[in-house]
Amino acid sequence: MKELLKNNNQINTKIFLTILQLFVIGIVSGQTTIPYEVINNSPHFSDNEIYIGLVGQTTSLGPVWVDFNNNAIDNPALIPINDTYNTLHIEPGDWGYADMFTPLSEITDGTLHIPAIFGCRMYISFVNPMYIHFFDSGGYTGPDLQNPADPNSNIRFEIIELTWSSAGLWTNTTRVDAYQYPMGLEIWGTPESNNAYKKAGELISHEEIINLFQQAFPIGDDFYPCYSENDLIGPSNLPGIIEQPSKLEEFKEGGVSEFYFQDYIDAVWSYFKDNELAVSIPNWGVFRGYVEEGTDILKMSNENNVEAWINGKPNTQEVIEAKGKLAENVLETPSNDADLVFQAQFCAAMNRGVIDYTVSSGVLQDWSNELFFFNNNFTHNQYVAFFHQENIAYDSKTYAFAYDDVFDHSSTLQTSIPDRAKITIGGFNDNTLSNEDLSENSLLTITYPNPATDVVVLALTDANLVGMSYAMYDLQGKVVAKGLVTQNNTQIGMQQLALGTYILKVNQNNKALKTFKIIKK
Repeated sequence: MKELLKNNNQINTKIFLTILQLFVIGIVSGQTTIPYEVINNSPHFSDNEIYIGLVGQTTSLGPVWVDFNNNAIDNPALIPINDTYNTLHIEPGDWGYADMFTPLSEITDGTLHIPAIFGCRMYISFVNPMYIHFFDSGGYTGPDLQNPADPNSNIRFEIIELTWSSAGLWTNTTRVDAYQYPMGLEIWGTPESNNAYKKAGELISHEEIINLFQQAFPIGDDFYPCYSENDLIGPSNLPGIIEQPSKLEEFKEGGVSEFYFQDYIDAVWSYFKDNELAVSIPNWGVFRGYVEEGTDILKMSNENNVEAWINGKPNTQEVIEAKGKLAENVLETPSNDADLVFQAQFCAAMNRGVIDYTVSSGVLQDWSNELFFFNNNFTHNQYVAFFHQENIAYDSKTYAFAYDDVFDHSSTLQTSIPDRAKITIGGFNDNTLSNEDLSENSLLTITYPNPATDVVVLALTDANLVGMSYAMYDLQGKVVAKGLVTQNNTQIGMQQLALGTYILKVNQNNKALKTFKIIKK
Protein backbone atom coordinates (compact mmCIF):
# COMPACT_ATOMS: atom_id res chain seq x y z
CA MET A 1 0.00 0.00 0.00
CA LYS A 2 1.24 3.45 -0.85
CA GLU A 3 2.61 5.58 1.95
CA LEU A 4 1.89 9.31 1.75
CA LEU A 5 5.02 11.44 1.94
CA LYS A 6 3.83 14.32 4.09
CA ASN A 7 6.73 16.66 3.51
CA ASN A 8 6.50 16.37 -0.27
CA ASN A 9 2.74 16.55 -0.55
CA GLN A 10 1.71 19.19 1.95
CA ILE A 11 0.28 22.47 0.73
CA ASN A 12 0.89 25.19 3.30
CA THR A 13 -2.01 26.54 5.25
CA LYS A 14 -2.75 29.26 2.75
CA ILE A 15 -5.11 28.19 -0.02
CA PHE A 16 -4.01 29.46 -3.38
CA LEU A 17 -6.08 30.77 -6.28
CA THR A 18 -4.23 31.35 -9.53
CA ILE A 19 -6.59 34.00 -10.84
CA LEU A 20 -7.01 36.31 -7.86
CA GLN A 21 -7.34 36.47 -4.11
CA LEU A 22 -9.62 39.12 -2.70
CA PHE A 23 -9.52 39.46 1.04
CA VAL A 24 -12.65 41.53 1.53
CA ILE A 25 -15.61 39.23 1.04
CA GLY A 26 -19.14 40.55 0.98
CA ILE A 27 -22.64 39.58 -0.05
CA VAL A 28 -23.47 40.74 -3.57
CA SER A 29 -26.82 42.39 -4.37
CA GLY A 30 -28.66 40.57 -1.61
CA GLN A 31 -27.62 37.12 -2.88
CA THR A 32 -26.19 34.79 -0.27
CA THR A 33 -25.22 32.07 -2.77
CA ILE A 34 -24.54 31.67 -6.49
CA PRO A 35 -26.03 28.55 -8.12
CA TYR A 36 -23.39 26.53 -10.00
CA GLU A 37 -25.31 24.02 -12.12
CA VAL A 38 -23.27 20.91 -12.96
CA ILE A 39 -24.07 19.24 -16.29
CA ASN A 40 -22.67 15.80 -17.06
CA ASN A 41 -21.81 15.81 -20.77
CA SER A 42 -19.41 12.90 -20.39
CA PRO A 43 -19.80 9.72 -22.43
CA HIS A 44 -17.46 7.91 -19.99
CA PHE A 45 -18.73 8.63 -16.47
CA SER A 46 -22.19 8.47 -14.94
CA ASP A 47 -23.36 10.92 -12.26
CA ASN A 48 -22.56 8.44 -9.49
CA GLU A 49 -18.97 8.22 -10.77
CA ILE A 50 -18.35 11.98 -10.51
CA TYR A 51 -17.35 13.33 -7.09
CA ILE A 52 -17.28 16.99 -6.07
CA GLY A 53 -15.57 18.66 -3.11
CA LEU A 54 -14.73 22.29 -2.36
CA VAL A 55 -12.24 24.08 -0.11
CA GLY A 56 -11.70 27.81 0.29
CA GLN A 57 -11.61 30.66 2.76
CA THR A 58 -14.02 33.17 4.24
CA THR A 59 -13.27 36.23 6.34
CA SER A 60 -15.49 35.07 9.18
CA LEU A 61 -14.62 31.36 9.37
CA GLY A 62 -11.15 31.18 7.84
CA PRO A 63 -10.34 27.99 5.85
CA VAL A 64 -13.55 26.08 5.10
CA TRP A 65 -15.01 23.21 3.13
CA VAL A 66 -18.57 22.80 1.84
CA ASP A 67 -20.76 19.85 2.75
CA PHE A 68 -22.65 19.27 -0.51
CA ASN A 69 -24.89 16.71 1.17
CA ASN A 70 -26.54 19.58 3.06
CA ASN A 71 -25.73 22.52 0.79
CA ALA A 72 -28.79 24.60 -0.21
CA ILE A 73 -29.66 28.04 -1.54
CA ASP A 74 -30.15 29.42 1.97
CA ASN A 75 -27.66 27.09 3.67
CA PRO A 76 -24.25 26.88 1.99
CA ALA A 77 -23.12 24.38 4.66
CA LEU A 78 -19.72 25.99 5.24
CA ILE A 79 -17.63 24.06 7.75
CA PRO A 80 -14.29 25.24 9.21
CA ILE A 81 -11.42 22.95 8.25
CA ASN A 82 -9.83 20.92 11.03
CA ASP A 83 -8.41 17.43 11.46
CA THR A 84 -11.54 15.91 13.02
CA TYR A 85 -12.91 15.32 9.51
CA ASN A 86 -10.07 12.95 8.56
CA THR A 87 -12.27 9.89 8.97
CA LEU A 88 -11.31 8.09 5.75
CA HIS A 89 -8.34 5.73 5.78
CA ILE A 90 -6.48 3.82 3.09
CA GLU A 91 -4.77 1.57 5.59
CA PRO A 92 -4.83 1.37 9.41
CA GLY A 93 -2.66 3.96 11.10
CA ASP A 94 -2.34 6.42 8.19
CA TRP A 95 -3.02 10.07 8.93
CA GLY A 96 -6.54 9.99 7.47
CA TYR A 97 -8.38 11.93 4.83
CA ALA A 98 -11.39 14.24 4.90
CA ASP A 99 -14.79 12.83 4.02
CA MET A 100 -15.54 15.91 1.88
CA PHE A 101 -16.67 14.55 -1.52
CA THR A 102 -20.26 14.03 -2.70
CA PRO A 103 -21.32 12.14 -5.86
CA LEU A 104 -23.05 14.32 -8.43
CA SER A 105 -25.97 11.88 -8.33
CA GLU A 106 -26.61 12.87 -4.70
CA ILE A 107 -26.44 16.64 -5.19
CA THR A 108 -29.96 18.09 -5.29
CA ASP A 109 -30.85 19.25 -8.83
CA GLY A 110 -27.16 18.94 -9.72
CA THR A 111 -26.69 22.45 -8.32
CA LEU A 112 -23.98 23.74 -5.98
CA HIS A 113 -24.87 26.82 -3.95
CA ILE A 114 -21.64 28.78 -3.57
CA PRO A 115 -21.39 31.46 -0.87
CA ALA A 116 -19.06 34.48 -0.70
CA ILE A 117 -15.64 32.85 -0.65
CA PHE A 118 -12.07 33.36 -1.84
CA GLY A 119 -9.01 31.23 -2.62
CA CYS A 120 -11.47 28.50 -3.56
CA ARG A 121 -10.77 25.24 -5.35
CA MET A 122 -13.52 22.90 -6.44
CA TYR A 123 -12.13 19.41 -7.03
CA ILE A 124 -14.04 17.16 -9.44
CA SER A 125 -12.82 13.56 -9.51
CA PHE A 126 -13.89 10.54 -11.51
CA VAL A 127 -14.75 6.99 -10.37
CA ASN A 128 -13.14 7.56 -6.95
CA PRO A 129 -13.26 10.45 -4.46
CA MET A 130 -9.91 12.11 -3.82
CA TYR A 131 -7.81 11.87 -0.67
CA ILE A 132 -7.44 15.33 0.89
CA HIS A 133 -5.95 15.59 4.39
CA PHE A 134 -7.09 18.43 6.68
CA PHE A 135 -4.79 20.02 9.25
CA ASP A 136 -5.97 21.25 12.61
CA SER A 137 -4.50 24.65 11.70
CA GLY A 138 -6.89 24.92 8.75
CA GLY A 139 -4.61 23.90 5.87
CA TYR A 140 -5.00 20.88 3.63
CA THR A 141 -2.99 18.69 1.27
CA GLY A 142 -3.62 18.92 -2.42
CA PRO A 143 -2.76 16.27 -5.02
CA ASP A 144 0.86 16.05 -6.13
CA LEU A 145 1.14 14.68 -9.67
CA GLN A 146 4.88 14.14 -9.31
CA ASN A 147 4.73 12.11 -6.11
CA PRO A 148 4.13 8.44 -6.98
CA ALA A 149 3.24 7.81 -3.33
CA ASP A 150 0.42 10.36 -3.43
CA PRO A 151 -2.85 8.45 -2.95
CA ASN A 152 -4.40 10.58 -5.72
CA SER A 153 -1.79 9.59 -8.29
CA ASN A 154 -4.14 7.20 -10.13
CA ILE A 155 -7.31 9.30 -9.76
CA ARG A 156 -8.43 11.46 -12.69
CA PHE A 157 -9.60 14.88 -11.50
CA GLU A 158 -10.29 18.43 -12.65
CA ILE A 159 -10.33 21.78 -10.83
CA ILE A 160 -12.57 24.85 -10.96
CA GLU A 161 -11.19 27.92 -9.17
CA LEU A 162 -13.25 30.85 -7.95
CA THR A 163 -13.44 33.96 -5.82
CA TRP A 164 -16.72 35.75 -5.09
CA SER A 165 -16.52 39.06 -3.27
CA SER A 166 -18.25 42.41 -3.15
CA ALA A 167 -16.24 43.27 -6.28
CA GLY A 168 -17.72 40.39 -8.28
CA LEU A 169 -17.13 36.79 -9.33
CA TRP A 170 -13.88 35.44 -10.82
CA THR A 171 -13.85 31.79 -11.84
CA ASN A 172 -11.86 29.60 -14.21
CA THR A 173 -10.94 26.15 -15.43
CA THR A 174 -7.22 25.43 -15.20
CA ARG A 175 -4.51 23.68 -17.19
CA VAL A 176 -1.68 25.17 -15.11
CA ASP A 177 -0.82 21.74 -13.67
CA ALA A 178 -2.44 19.38 -16.14
CA TYR A 179 -5.26 18.63 -18.54
CA GLN A 180 -7.20 15.56 -17.41
CA TYR A 181 -10.68 15.79 -18.94
CA PRO A 182 -12.62 18.29 -21.08
CA MET A 183 -14.43 20.92 -19.04
CA GLY A 184 -16.79 23.77 -19.84
CA LEU A 185 -17.61 26.79 -17.71
CA GLU A 186 -20.21 29.54 -18.19
CA ILE A 187 -21.33 32.46 -16.06
CA TRP A 188 -24.26 34.84 -16.30
CA GLY A 189 -24.37 38.29 -14.78
CA THR A 190 -27.42 40.38 -13.97
CA PRO A 191 -28.49 43.08 -16.48
CA GLU A 192 -26.63 45.62 -14.34
CA SER A 193 -23.34 43.68 -14.40
CA ASN A 194 -20.31 44.44 -16.56
CA ASN A 195 -20.46 41.01 -18.24
CA ALA A 196 -23.86 39.44 -18.87
CA TYR A 197 -22.42 36.18 -20.23
CA LYS A 198 -18.95 34.60 -20.44
CA LYS A 199 -17.79 31.16 -21.49
CA ALA A 200 -14.62 29.04 -21.48
CA GLY A 201 -13.73 25.40 -22.03
CA GLU A 202 -12.78 22.61 -24.41
CA LEU A 203 -14.69 22.06 -27.64
CA ILE A 204 -13.83 18.50 -28.61
CA SER A 205 -13.75 15.09 -26.97
CA HIS A 206 -11.04 13.74 -24.70
CA GLU A 207 -10.01 11.16 -27.28
CA GLU A 208 -9.67 13.83 -29.96
CA ILE A 209 -7.56 16.07 -27.70
CA ILE A 210 -5.20 13.23 -26.80
CA ASN A 211 -4.96 12.12 -30.43
CA LEU A 212 -4.06 15.65 -31.55
CA PHE A 213 -1.47 15.96 -28.80
CA GLN A 214 0.21 12.70 -29.74
CA GLN A 215 0.25 13.71 -33.40
CA ALA A 216 1.83 17.05 -32.50
CA PHE A 217 4.45 15.61 -30.14
CA PRO A 218 5.65 12.16 -31.24
CA ILE A 219 8.29 10.07 -29.48
CA GLY A 220 11.51 12.06 -29.18
CA ASP A 221 9.86 15.47 -28.94
CA ASP A 222 10.54 17.50 -25.78
CA PHE A 223 6.82 17.57 -25.00
CA TYR A 224 6.11 13.90 -25.68
CA PRO A 225 6.53 12.97 -21.96
CA CYS A 226 3.70 15.36 -21.02
CA TYR A 227 1.26 12.60 -21.93
CA SER A 228 0.84 10.12 -19.08
CA GLU A 229 -1.42 7.13 -18.56
CA ASN A 230 -0.39 6.70 -14.92
CA ASP A 231 -2.59 3.63 -14.28
CA LEU A 232 -5.67 5.83 -13.90
CA ILE A 233 -8.79 4.34 -12.37
CA GLY A 234 -11.59 4.26 -14.91
CA PRO A 235 -12.45 2.83 -18.34
CA SER A 236 -9.49 0.85 -19.65
CA ASN A 237 -9.84 2.30 -23.15
CA LEU A 238 -9.94 5.94 -22.00
CA PRO A 239 -6.66 7.77 -22.78
CA GLY A 240 -4.59 9.30 -20.00
CA ILE A 241 -3.81 12.91 -19.09
CA ILE A 242 -1.46 15.67 -20.30
CA GLU A 243 0.78 17.26 -17.66
CA GLN A 244 2.29 20.74 -17.76
CA PRO A 245 6.02 20.47 -18.57
CA SER A 246 6.87 22.29 -15.33
CA LYS A 247 5.67 19.18 -13.49
CA LEU A 248 7.94 16.79 -15.38
CA GLU A 249 11.37 15.60 -14.32
CA GLU A 250 12.45 16.02 -17.95
CA PHE A 251 12.06 19.82 -17.73
CA LYS A 252 13.53 20.19 -14.26
CA GLU A 253 17.22 20.72 -13.52
CA GLY A 254 19.09 17.59 -14.57
CA GLY A 255 16.35 16.53 -16.99
CA VAL A 256 16.82 16.02 -20.71
CA SER A 257 14.86 19.23 -21.47
CA GLU A 258 16.22 21.38 -18.63
CA PHE A 259 17.67 23.87 -21.15
CA TYR A 260 14.63 24.03 -23.43
CA PHE A 261 14.40 27.84 -23.30
CA GLN A 262 18.12 28.49 -22.85
CA ASP A 263 19.05 29.46 -26.42
CA TYR A 264 16.13 31.91 -26.53
CA ILE A 265 16.99 33.36 -23.11
CA ASP A 266 20.67 33.71 -24.06
CA ALA A 267 19.80 35.44 -27.35
CA VAL A 268 17.50 37.93 -25.62
CA TRP A 269 20.04 38.69 -22.88
CA SER A 270 22.89 39.06 -25.34
CA TYR A 271 21.02 41.32 -27.76
CA PHE A 272 19.64 43.73 -25.19
CA LYS A 273 23.03 44.39 -23.64
CA ASP A 274 23.81 46.58 -26.65
CA ASN A 275 20.30 47.32 -27.91
CA GLU A 276 17.48 49.03 -26.06
CA LEU A 277 14.43 46.96 -25.18
CA ALA A 278 11.21 49.00 -25.39
CA VAL A 279 7.77 47.67 -24.52
CA SER A 280 4.43 49.15 -23.50
CA ILE A 281 2.96 47.81 -20.26
CA PRO A 282 -0.76 48.46 -19.66
CA ASN A 283 -1.39 51.12 -16.98
CA TRP A 284 2.37 51.69 -16.58
CA GLY A 285 3.36 53.21 -19.91
CA VAL A 286 6.42 52.48 -22.04
CA PHE A 287 9.39 50.84 -20.30
CA ARG A 288 12.85 51.08 -21.83
CA GLY A 289 16.12 49.54 -20.71
CA TYR A 290 19.15 47.31 -21.16
CA VAL A 291 20.73 44.20 -19.69
CA GLU A 292 23.54 45.42 -17.46
CA GLU A 293 26.96 44.12 -18.45
CA GLY A 294 28.56 42.03 -15.72
CA THR A 295 25.46 41.54 -13.57
CA ASP A 296 22.98 40.32 -16.24
CA ILE A 297 20.28 42.43 -14.54
CA LEU A 298 17.61 43.66 -16.97
CA LYS A 299 16.95 47.24 -15.79
CA MET A 300 13.85 48.93 -17.18
CA SER A 301 12.23 52.29 -16.38
CA ASN A 302 9.23 54.20 -17.72
CA GLU A 303 8.69 57.87 -18.54
CA ASN A 304 7.86 58.53 -14.87
CA ASN A 305 11.19 57.01 -13.81
CA VAL A 306 9.50 53.98 -12.26
CA GLU A 307 12.00 51.14 -12.32
CA ALA A 308 11.28 47.48 -13.00
CA TRP A 309 14.05 44.90 -12.93
CA ILE A 310 14.67 41.27 -13.63
CA ASN A 311 17.47 40.53 -11.24
CA GLY A 312 19.62 38.35 -13.50
CA LYS A 313 19.21 35.93 -16.38
CA PRO A 314 16.39 33.42 -15.67
CA ASN A 315 16.58 29.74 -16.56
CA THR A 316 14.11 27.43 -18.27
CA GLN A 317 12.47 26.38 -15.01
CA GLU A 318 11.84 30.00 -14.00
CA VAL A 319 10.31 30.77 -17.40
CA ILE A 320 7.97 27.76 -17.44
CA GLU A 321 6.95 27.96 -13.78
CA ALA A 322 6.87 31.78 -13.52
CA LYS A 323 9.04 31.70 -10.42
CA GLY A 324 12.38 32.90 -9.07
CA LYS A 325 13.68 35.91 -10.99
CA LEU A 326 10.32 36.19 -12.78
CA ALA A 327 8.30 36.51 -9.57
CA GLU A 328 10.59 38.56 -7.36
CA ASN A 329 10.40 41.82 -5.45
CA VAL A 330 13.84 43.26 -6.20
CA LEU A 331 15.06 45.06 -3.10
CA GLU A 332 17.09 47.63 -5.02
CA THR A 333 14.06 49.03 -6.88
CA PRO A 334 11.72 51.52 -5.21
CA SER A 335 8.54 49.98 -6.65
CA ASN A 336 8.21 46.26 -6.03
CA ASP A 337 4.81 46.29 -7.73
CA ALA A 338 6.44 47.44 -10.97
CA ASP A 339 8.96 44.60 -10.73
CA LEU A 340 6.22 42.00 -10.46
CA VAL A 341 4.07 43.54 -13.19
CA PHE A 342 6.96 43.72 -15.66
CA GLN A 343 8.19 40.22 -14.78
CA ALA A 344 4.70 38.81 -15.40
CA GLN A 345 4.56 40.51 -18.80
CA PHE A 346 8.07 39.34 -19.68
CA CYS A 347 7.41 35.75 -18.58
CA ALA A 348 4.16 35.62 -20.56
CA ALA A 349 5.90 37.03 -23.63
CA MET A 350 8.67 34.44 -23.38
CA ASN A 351 6.23 31.52 -23.00
CA ARG A 352 4.38 32.88 -26.05
CA GLY A 353 7.59 33.46 -28.02
CA VAL A 354 7.01 37.16 -28.76
CA ILE A 355 10.15 38.82 -27.33
CA ASP A 356 11.86 39.91 -30.55
CA TYR A 357 15.66 40.17 -30.46
CA THR A 358 15.86 40.97 -34.19
CA VAL A 359 14.25 44.44 -34.14
CA SER A 360 16.32 47.61 -34.18
CA SER A 361 17.37 49.13 -30.89
CA GLY A 362 14.59 51.10 -29.22
CA VAL A 363 11.79 49.92 -31.50
CA LEU A 364 8.64 49.53 -29.42
CA GLN A 365 7.57 45.89 -29.10
CA ASP A 366 3.94 44.79 -28.85
CA TRP A 367 3.66 41.71 -26.64
CA SER A 368 -0.15 41.84 -26.70
CA ASN A 369 -0.76 40.95 -30.35
CA GLU A 370 -2.11 37.41 -30.33
CA LEU A 371 -1.39 37.04 -34.05
CA PHE A 372 2.27 36.65 -33.08
CA PHE A 373 1.71 34.29 -30.13
CA PHE A 374 3.53 30.98 -30.75
CA ASN A 375 4.07 32.15 -34.33
CA ASN A 376 7.33 34.11 -34.55
CA ASN A 377 9.80 31.25 -35.01
CA PHE A 378 11.07 31.92 -31.50
CA THR A 379 11.09 29.20 -28.85
CA HIS A 380 7.79 29.03 -26.98
CA ASN A 381 5.95 26.78 -24.54
CA GLN A 382 4.31 24.30 -26.89
CA TYR A 383 2.08 22.86 -24.15
CA VAL A 384 0.56 26.32 -23.75
CA ALA A 385 0.29 26.82 -27.50
CA PHE A 386 -1.47 23.47 -27.92
CA PHE A 387 -4.28 24.24 -25.47
CA HIS A 388 -4.80 27.73 -26.88
CA GLN A 389 -5.68 26.43 -30.35
CA GLU A 390 -9.11 27.68 -31.33
CA ASN A 391 -10.17 24.21 -32.43
CA ILE A 392 -9.57 23.05 -28.84
CA ALA A 393 -10.43 25.99 -26.54
CA TYR A 394 -13.44 28.28 -26.81
CA ASP A 395 -12.25 31.70 -28.01
CA SER A 396 -8.68 30.26 -27.85
CA LYS A 397 -8.59 31.01 -24.12
CA THR A 398 -7.37 28.67 -21.40
CA TYR A 399 -5.23 28.81 -18.26
CA ALA A 400 -2.13 26.83 -19.26
CA PHE A 401 0.59 28.65 -17.27
CA ALA A 402 0.71 31.00 -14.31
CA TYR A 403 0.70 34.28 -16.29
CA ASP A 404 -1.80 33.24 -18.96
CA ASP A 405 -4.07 36.03 -17.74
CA VAL A 406 -1.64 38.63 -19.12
CA PHE A 407 -3.60 40.45 -21.87
CA ASP A 408 -6.71 38.47 -20.94
CA HIS A 409 -5.90 35.18 -22.63
CA SER A 410 -6.76 32.90 -19.72
CA SER A 411 -10.02 31.05 -19.10
CA THR A 412 -10.89 33.41 -16.26
CA LEU A 413 -14.52 34.50 -16.40
CA GLN A 414 -15.57 37.62 -14.50
CA THR A 415 -18.78 39.48 -13.86
CA SER A 416 -19.40 42.26 -11.34
CA ILE A 417 -22.86 41.04 -10.29
CA PRO A 418 -23.16 37.27 -10.84
CA ASP A 419 -26.51 35.58 -11.29
CA ARG A 420 -25.59 31.95 -11.97
CA ALA A 421 -22.90 29.66 -13.37
CA LYS A 422 -22.74 26.32 -15.15
CA ILE A 423 -20.03 23.64 -15.20
CA THR A 424 -20.17 21.21 -18.12
CA ILE A 425 -18.19 18.05 -17.40
CA GLY A 426 -16.96 16.70 -20.73
CA GLY A 427 -16.75 20.19 -22.25
CA PHE A 428 -18.76 21.59 -25.12
CA ASN A 429 -18.41 18.51 -27.29
CA ASP A 430 -22.01 18.31 -28.47
CA ASN A 431 -24.28 18.94 -31.41
CA THR A 432 -26.32 21.88 -30.18
CA LEU A 433 -25.71 25.58 -29.92
CA SER A 434 -26.37 27.09 -26.50
CA ASN A 435 -29.58 29.10 -26.40
CA GLU A 436 -27.67 31.72 -24.48
CA ASP A 437 -25.10 31.93 -27.29
CA LEU A 438 -27.63 32.72 -29.99
CA SER A 439 -31.38 32.34 -29.73
CA GLU A 440 -33.93 29.67 -28.96
CA ASN A 441 -34.49 29.14 -32.71
CA SER A 442 -30.87 28.74 -33.78
CA LEU A 443 -30.48 25.87 -36.22
CA LEU A 444 -27.55 24.33 -38.05
CA THR A 445 -28.42 21.67 -40.60
CA ILE A 446 -25.98 19.34 -42.38
CA THR A 447 -26.63 17.49 -45.64
CA TYR A 448 -23.99 15.11 -47.04
CA PRO A 449 -23.68 14.09 -49.72
CA ASN A 450 -25.92 16.35 -51.74
CA PRO A 451 -27.49 14.10 -54.38
CA ALA A 452 -27.00 16.66 -57.14
CA THR A 453 -23.60 18.22 -56.47
CA ASP A 454 -21.93 15.91 -53.94
CA VAL A 455 -20.96 18.80 -51.67
CA VAL A 456 -21.42 19.40 -47.98
CA VAL A 457 -24.12 21.99 -47.43
CA LEU A 458 -24.41 23.80 -44.13
CA ALA A 459 -27.45 26.00 -43.64
CA LEU A 460 -27.33 28.78 -41.04
CA THR A 461 -31.05 29.25 -40.40
CA ASP A 462 -31.33 31.96 -37.78
CA ALA A 463 -32.17 35.57 -38.56
CA ASN A 464 -30.19 36.61 -35.49
CA LEU A 465 -27.01 35.48 -37.26
CA VAL A 466 -27.40 37.97 -40.12
CA GLY A 467 -24.48 40.37 -40.18
CA MET A 468 -22.16 38.03 -38.29
CA SER A 469 -19.06 36.49 -39.83
CA TYR A 470 -18.44 32.76 -39.81
CA ALA A 471 -15.40 30.53 -40.18
CA MET A 472 -15.10 26.77 -40.12
CA TYR A 473 -11.86 25.05 -39.05
CA ASP A 474 -10.51 21.55 -39.20
CA LEU A 475 -8.86 20.05 -36.13
CA GLN A 476 -5.46 21.37 -37.19
CA GLY A 477 -6.86 24.90 -37.04
CA LYS A 478 -6.92 25.38 -40.82
CA VAL A 479 -9.80 27.46 -42.18
CA VAL A 480 -11.87 25.41 -44.65
CA ALA A 481 -14.64 27.98 -45.18
CA LYS A 482 -15.41 31.53 -44.13
CA GLY A 483 -17.72 34.36 -45.04
CA LEU A 484 -20.53 36.62 -43.87
CA VAL A 485 -24.07 35.60 -42.97
CA THR A 486 -25.93 37.88 -45.37
CA GLN A 487 -29.41 36.47 -45.01
CA ASN A 488 -31.49 34.03 -43.04
CA ASN A 489 -30.68 30.50 -44.27
CA THR A 490 -27.21 31.31 -45.61
CA GLN A 491 -25.82 28.27 -47.41
CA ILE A 492 -22.19 27.16 -47.01
CA GLY A 493 -21.11 24.66 -49.64
CA MET A 494 -17.79 22.77 -49.70
CA GLN A 495 -16.70 20.05 -52.07
CA GLN A 496 -14.74 16.99 -50.96
CA LEU A 497 -14.81 17.83 -47.27
CA ALA A 498 -13.12 14.96 -45.45
CA LEU A 499 -14.78 12.80 -42.84
CA GLY A 500 -14.07 14.26 -39.42
CA THR A 501 -14.83 16.84 -36.77
CA TYR A 502 -14.93 20.56 -37.54
CA ILE A 503 -15.44 23.77 -35.61
CA LEU A 504 -17.86 26.39 -36.91
CA LYS A 505 -17.44 29.80 -35.31
CA VAL A 506 -20.16 32.39 -35.82
CA ASN A 507 -18.40 35.50 -34.72
CA GLN A 508 -19.82 38.52 -33.01
CA ASN A 509 -17.24 39.07 -30.27
CA ASN A 510 -16.79 35.26 -30.44
CA LYS A 511 -20.44 34.88 -29.55
CA ALA A 512 -20.97 31.30 -30.58
CA LEU A 513 -19.16 28.09 -31.37
CA LYS A 514 -20.41 24.89 -32.89
CA THR A 515 -18.75 21.47 -32.93
CA PHE A 516 -20.13 18.88 -35.33
CA LYS A 517 -19.12 15.75 -37.17
CA ILE A 518 -19.40 15.31 -40.92
CA ILE A 519 -20.27 11.67 -41.60
CA LYS A 520 -20.03 10.08 -45.02
CA LYS A 521 -22.90 7.84 -45.97
